[in-house]
Amino acid sequence: MVYYSKEDRSCFHCGLTTHPILLCPNIDKEQTELGKKVQLAFCNARKAWYKEFGKKKKERSATYNYLKVKNYLQSLVLPEQLSLQGYLEPLHLLSLNPEPIQNHSLKIQKAAREFFSYILPSLRKNLIAKLIEQSQNQSQSQSQPGAFTEKNLANTVDYHSIVRPCRQKNAKSPWTQTLNQAVKEGIPADFSNGEDNRFYTIQKMETRIRYLHHLIMDDNELSLAVRQTLVDCLNAKNGKTTVRVCSLGGGPAYDHVAIWMVLLFIFNMNKSFNVSKVLVQTDVFDLFGEWEEIVNAMDDSLARTIEGIEDSEENDLVDVRVFQRGGACMKQCDIREGLDRPINDLLKKSLEDINIICFSFVIHENSSIILSKDKNEPLIQGAARDIMERAEVGTLMVCMDSNNCCWPAFKATARAYGWQYFGSEERQKRISLGPNQFVIFKRIKYGTFPLDEAVSSTSRIEQG
Repeated sequence: MVYYSKEDRSCFHCGLTTHPILLCPNIDKEQTELGKKVQLAFCNARKAWYKEFGKKKKERSATYNYLKVKNYLQSLVLPEQLSLQGYLEPLHLLSLNPEPIQNHSLKIQKAAREFFSYILPSLRKNLIAKLIEQSQNQSQSQSQPGAFTEKNLANTVDYHSIVRPCRQKNAKSPWTQTLNQAVKEGIPADFSNGEDNRFYTIQKMETRIRYLHHLIMDDNELSLAVRQTLVDCLNAKNGKTTVRVCSLGGGPAYDHVAIWMVLLFIFNMNKSFNVSKVLVQTDVFDLFGEWEEIVNAMDDSLARTIEGIEDSEENDLVDVRVFQRGGACMKQCDIREGLDRPINDLLKKSLEDINIICFSFVIHENSSIILSKDKNEPLIQGAARDIMERAEVGTLMVCMDSNNCCWPAFKATARAYGWQYFGSEERQKRISLGPNQFVIFKRIKYGTFPLDEAVSSTSRIEQG
């Protein structure tokens, strides 16, 4: 193989050896065939040189950082007092190292993201298979082929073969336009069609689960509070081994999956103590009851995924002994109405003993109704306001949306009812691959406070 030095290079434009391309007198003319051959020969020679002498990138497994952090944390020798506490939050666990570690929060987040990416493909495959089965059963009962079934006649289940044609077909479809219009006008979208809901579930699955997962794993005070709630469940604090979650506008139960992934990650970062089954009990509330079969499909697919990991040869990579099947349950509500309205009876009952409340991409599409029209009372209306007024101290509420137009009213309401908050505005820098707009709330005291004080207050939680 010939390697070219600068002195040996010919002009890439005309092919002559008397000058480089920068000084070519014929640069304004078309590149000659000789010039093309010289350029191609040089590129091939350079590739050969890099292949033989260049730096070779180390090949790492997809779970390199996850295993590295896991093995390190489990090798730590903890003081006896801390060992007796049981499971610890990973960031707190890493901070116990006597030698300071640079970017310790970043290392935990990398490990958590690799854990997320390890579980998601199997979950997606199981969910698609379940949704195809549902679509086939529905089409047989209606004696007509379903749209979801027609696109999945292949023996192998491939995510991109479903989503890409769906995006191309629905780019200008009435269904997609209706959803976009709903967000634009702040009115509820129509999710009454089962086939459309299945496509929506697959299209949004990865991003929506990832948003909540990455937000909970973020290094801030209130994300830490959410993780600590899961740690308390692992430790059966106060005898409770169930995490109670209320997912409002939860549709396909994305929030249920995201919280389970965080809980399993925390469990795997610790040495195993007395392992007992934990249940994430998620009440998925939505205006459209048509989501029920998809919620059941998501819950079943998650269980199949975890059981598949447990039965596989790689079960030493992820310990899933703490997982308990079931937990996601579909119920109906209308967040535009107050908690005392009949349609929200189940929601009102669910909130009596709740740990985490999630509003995921449902606030803005109802903003035309839940935002007060009274300029003298810039607070939210409907179920969200009643929740802030009646929730127990210590209740956590995680809100994500496509824009921030509702956050001023939410924050004013939070201050009026004794909640503290931390959001994308306070964080300033966006969470990588996380939600663009979010606010996490935590109730710290009961009672109502003067509206003027709530609206004018600038007290916020700063990032820890």
